[in-house]
Amino acid sequence: QNQLQLVEPSPTDLLSKPEESQQQQPKHKRNKKKCRGDRKGQRYRAKLRKRRLNDQQIANLEQNYKNMKHDVDIQSSTIPEIDIVALVPTHTQTDIPENQHALQRKSVKRKRETRPGVITTSLKEKNLEETESNTKPKYLKVPDQVFKNILSKSLADGKSIVETLDTPEKLEFVRIYAHLLNNVFYLKLERDFWEHYQTVCVSEGIWSSPLQKDIAKENNLCRFKFKTKIQLEKHSKLIDIRLKEVENKLNSHLQQLIQNSFDMNQLSSLITAFVRQGQHKLSAEYKQKTLILQCDAIDHRLITTFYNLNPTENQATKDKLQAEEQVAILKQRIYTKRLPASFSILDHSIDNIENMLKQPALNKDKCATLSFRRLKTIAQFKYDMMVLTIATAEETVRTHLSIIANEKKKLIDTSGGQVPLPKPLIQLMNAITARQTNMVQRSQHIIQQKLSVFDDAPVAENIAGATEAIHLLPSSPIVEVASPLPPKHFSYLTNGPKYVPPCQSRFSSGTIDKIILREYNHIIQSFEKGLTKNCISASDQRAKDFFTGIDDLLRRLHTNTLSPKLLARAQYEHRIMKSTQRQIKKSNVIIRITDKSKVFHLGSVQDYHEKALQYMQDTNAYREITSSINPYQQHVQTVLALIDPMLKKGEINRELWKQYMRPNSVTTELAHLYFVPKPHKIGTPLRPIVSSIKAATTGVSHFLDILLRPLFNRVTKDTTFINGIDFVRQLERYRMNGQLLPMTLFVTFDVTNLYTMIPRDGAIFALQKFLRQYGENRRIHGMTIDIIIRLARLVLDTNCFVYEKKYYQQIRGGAMGSPFTLTLANV
Repeated sequence: QNQLQLVEPSPTDLLSKPEESQQQQPKHKRNKKKCRGDRKGQRYRAKLRKRRLNDQQIANLEQNYKNMKHDVDIQSSTIPEIDIVALVPTHTQTDIPENQHALQRKSVKRKRETRPGVITTSLKEKNLEETESNTKPKYLKVPDQVFKNILSKSLADGKSIVETLDTPEKLEFVRIYAHLLNNVFYLKLERDFWEHYQTVCVSEGIWSSPLQKDIAKENNLCRFKFKTKIQLEKHSKLIDIRLKEVENKLNSHLQQLIQNSFDMNQLSSLITAFVRQGQHKLSAEYKQKTLILQCDAIDHRLITTFYNLNPTENQATKDKLQAEEQVAILKQRIYTKRLPASFSILDHSIDNIENMLKQPALNKDKCATLSFRRLKTIAQFKYDMMVLTIATAEETVRTHLSIIANEKKKLIDTSGGQVPLPKPLIQLMNAITARQTNMVQRSQHIIQQKLSVFDDAPVAENIAGATEAIHLLPSSPIVEVASPLPPKHFSYLTNGPKYVPPCQSRFSSGTIDKIILREYNHIIQSFEKGLTKNCISASDQRAKDFFTGIDDLLRRLHTNTLSPKLLARAQYEHRIMKSTQRQIKKSNVIIRITDKSKVFHLGSVQDYHEKALQYMQDTNAYREITSSINPYQQHVQTVLALIDPMLKKGEINRELWKQYMRPNSVTTELAHLYFVPKPHKIGTPLRPIVSSIKAATTGVSHFLDILLRPLFNRVTKDTTFINGIDFVRQLERYRMNGQLLPMTLFVTFDVTNLYTMIPRDGAIFALQKFLRQYGENRRIHGMTIDIIIRLARLVLDTNCFVYEKKYYQQIRGGAMGSPFTLTLANV
């Protein structure tokens, strides 16, 4: 009975005096006359006549309907329940005469369902029902365990209090206590809001100077219609009544005998903190409503001031703000990986590839490859459409800005060039500026409220079962194998290799001190190199203070308690990563980072193995070491036997040579071979990479690269393009020199397997020729060409690695992954 609804009489109320109604009907049917009066009222009266109401009943209901009509037009209140029994009389079944029951049984026309003492609700009236805020907690519907867990975290000693809830009666008592206290706080929020509402209406002159309907509609004020003073008083009275009722229920509930089982002071503190925390979002919602109300009231006052000045021109600020709001929402959709629902139509309505891939004759891996290529194509199309939509909205914003500037100019031109401008014109322009500022503030509140939805809403899954993220970002993984990974794992891989999961050190097996020390040393080493390059000593007091601050910051970050939301996210991503690793180890899948696009590539282990063997066979660059003896110890001895005498004799430049370049027999390891996929080429060929970070000749390779690369860059600076900007500058220079003509051709070429196809003797000969031509007195940084050639041969001759538990030696070209190989190939 406590719902705000328009009242239509039930069929049982419409059966009074049927005989009189029938006698009043004319014998001959008259033509219906046109009427230009209140058609809505006429339809309402006709509806009541069909239900056999007499004239007095129709007049009473029509008067009640008119009294409530103004309440229906205004924006619905946030009060969930309103008792209107006193406003509209209702009849019970005992008021119906027996003859009306007889007539009701004879009627074959289906009528609305009626209930004793309850107002009948029509479909149109459903829109008028007022509901509670969605952010209001509902403690009676929460599962017991969830309720206990949240309750125990409300205070420091909450867990000990929750442990006393060992019977269903005690738990039910606390649940109802929280529910009633929650209603009390909720109604107080309502009361404070409506008190502020009344204050705003009085201070901004809403009731004293109402706007005309056409002006409100023209200025987009129809979105919010202010309540009248009478309506506000009714709301306030209803809130006070309901608040008093809830407080009485709460007091009577606390008088139960079961309260002796608790320390009521502790329980009261716990429940109060629990309810306050639960109403955090509700309080934020009311704060947002208060801000928007204030903006609407100021807008009302500014528009009134504006029209009191008799303006002649309009402005386009509203349309500009709407376009800016659209841009902000679209960008947030891309950032949060949530596309509009209409985009899901593209997944299954463009082509027939899905049905074609269901043919049993196709290989599973090939089907997976084609299916993900299709999904990635659709994803790119969706991304392009989103970018195009954003560009269109931004162009709309720029257009409206131009319109605003033009309208302002027209307004100034009306002064006829007077200097200074007339006072009425200045007042008009100030009024326009004031309203523009208020509209911008209101728009910012609305945008913030709409964008907050994306933070709380979960990522929806599309029809194919994968999340929207895999259909939005161009960094989606490339899949060329029938993988058992579920959709959420693919969605996580969409973040790409550069993504850093949050707070994963919290799940590390090492101690916090070791983690902090490792990160501290890594950061300090980087800063020390930068300080040294800028001639600043690391022992400087400022540097020491900075390093101390870094240590304090790391300890604070690693020891502070994470927020529940961040902790839940970190735990979820940790589980996803571990689960993905387990799934890949169990399956016939290998995951690598692609060569160009730098995204994840999932391929078959068997396919990788076959392509690797085929690559070795085609290039003939590798030879298996049949002795099955690890050659790394021999390499260490060979390197030390060559460089140690050179260092003693001073044949190696001590300024460029560093101690870490000398191999250590304890930490040295044999290189290993792995392959990087190149999906941008047909057949996804593999690029071989020799990982020689701890190899015996890695230090020598770094030394030769540091020695020779600056010389090569200096010699070839006129024929080498460093980046895109340098390329454009070179083209401009060619044009000025007359070398860039209309018939000039641009030719590009690619060398297949460049590093492994370089003949060694030819490479050494080219290096000797290069050094003799550009070296100073046949020396490079004081080193003879013969010493450099001997070091180069050492690097090339010790290119050995392990692959598939077998040892190989590279007999052609240089190892891809060795620093010196790139410089040698360039020479």
